[in-house]
Amino acid sequence: MKQLLKKENAKETKCWLYYTKCLLLGVLICIVLLLFISAGVYFLDFTEKITKGLFMAVYFLGAFATGYGVAGRAQKKKFLHGILGGIAFFFLLLIISFLFRQGDKASGARIFSAFLLCAAGGMLGGMLK
Repeated sequence: MKQLLKKENAKETKCWLYYTKCLLLGVLICIVLLLFISAGVYFLDFTEKITKGLFMAVYFLGAFATGYGVAGRAQKKKFLHGILGGIAFFFLLLIISFLFRQGDKASGARIFSAFLLCAAGGMLGGMLK
């Protein structure tokens, strides 16, 4: 009985570790893409409209990568695992942004649109896996 419990706990730990790796991959992709955007703003003088659109694309692509990775482990309902990965990615970004923002408040509409983009990106990543 103890052997069986040990195997189940080890399997759950590996599963959570895999999901964490997928989340970190999505964040890493975001960081790299945001560095490219910042270089574009500095050297190419992107307008504010273009920059906001690129930020939304970065959120989508990061959530897509997370959903794609998370759905790789799922046997069934990969889109559901993908959307959960996208939502987890959104909350991770939300926590990070609240930690580093000082005094600047984001509007509810902007947060909601980012949530929808992350959920849709994760779901699409899960579907395409």
